[in-house]
Amino acid sequence: MSRKGDIKMPKRSKESIEKDEKKILRELLKDSSQSIDTIAKGLSFSRQKVWRDIKRLKADGVIWGYTTVINEDKLGMKNYFALIKRSTHPLSEELTGKIIQRDIEHTAKKIEVTIENSCYTHGSYDWIIGFAAADVKHAKKFCEILNKTYLMYISEIQLLEGMFWIRKHGLLNPKKEKLKEFT
Repeated sequence: MSRKGDIKMPKRSKESIEKDEKKILRELLKDSSQSIDTIAKGLSFSRQKVWRDIKRLKADGVIWGYTTVINEDKLGMKNYFALIKRSTHPLSEELTGKIIQRDIEHTAKKIEVTIENSCYTHGSYDWIIGFAAADVKHAKKFCEILNKTYLMYISEIQLLEGMFWIRKHGLLNPKKEKLKEFT
């Protein structure tokens, strides 16, 4: 029995919560450096709601972290992709441990290669690594290290050079007019 004057706030449905979280995530994808106040104002949410939702999204592992999208050309770097086909040899526990510990990333840093993306895939290739290197010589050296490190586990590596980012980390390249140079 409720007393007169007691106000019960309706609980938000799971669908409503997820819908609001997706709105916040879309805002963060546009620009992760936005302040909580800016996001809240743009979505007509309270600052506390945005802060609480972001905190929950981080705790739930939906948000892994934040990144800065840079123009590698300004740093004298180029983008490359290693497309890797696995052999049929099963991975050993030792090698799996090395992958989990990201040993290859530490090795890459020693030759001035920065791994930006690494994804196991299903299709023609089993693993794709996106990385930045000063030139093709450094990129090939990195592929040689991959081949040596995963000797019996790799049957093929294809090296591709990225010529122009149209969209990177969800953001449209602000210099998109430069694409005309590649047509």
